[in-house]
Amino acid sequence: PLALHPECGSPKNLPVVHKLPSDIENPKNATLATKPHFIIVGGGWGAVGVLQNLHPGNYYVTIMSLETYATFTPLLPSVAVGTVQICSLVKLLWKIVARLWGHFLSAKAMDLVMYDKLIIAVGSTSAIHGVNGLEHCFQLKATRDVRLIRQQIIDNFEQASLPTTSPEEHKRLLSFIVCGGGPTGVETAAEIYNLCQEDIMNYYPKIHNRKVSIHVIQSREHILNT
Repeated sequence: PLALHPECGSPKNLPVVHKLPSDIENPKNATLATKPHFIIVGGGWGAVGVLQNLHPGNYYVTIMSLETYATFTPLLPSVAVGTVQICSLVKLLWKIVARLWGHFLSAKAMDLVMYDKLIIAVGSTSAIHGVNGLEHCFQLKATRDVRLIRQQIIDNFEQASLPTTSPEEHKRLLSFIVCGGGPTGVETAAEIYNLCQEDIMNYYPKIHNRKVSIHVIQSREHILNT
């Protein structure tokens, strides 16, 4: 009956979940369910930092995120070219919250009604700074981005190695541009350079390494301002 006709509340009369199945089946969780509710929306650096600083037993913790894992973003450029495997930079969120006997929900927050404790740590998006066309380029924010970048690099070399590829198309396919001269942009350019010079050329000997061009575009006078 409760599943078919859930209790509703809040100003918008939405279904309310007071307890999850594990709160009823597990005695430790049942005790924690009486504690103040601590909700974290997002699963990035901010959310994980909060989780690691909470003490078990103080709160009834729930973390909500579309991604099931947290990503160590400084290694994304290395993963994009295969130097580091994806499994080396991700950690499952439910494993992180397990220390607190909390809950992980793979969901998206659409609205909110203030609870006992609420932290919004949904992260940010890449800034294009008014440069037209950047919204159509590859970003470097998550693991799905590095898969797309690596696949595109391989596809470009495959197409460039075909005998039917014109010199103009050959030059376009082997030109890589990184927009942004910060730590991420510079490291990404360096990783692509190493991939092209040391790895890919062994598999595509017909493509001379001088034909590959890599450019870093920065709006200021120098790179690595930080």
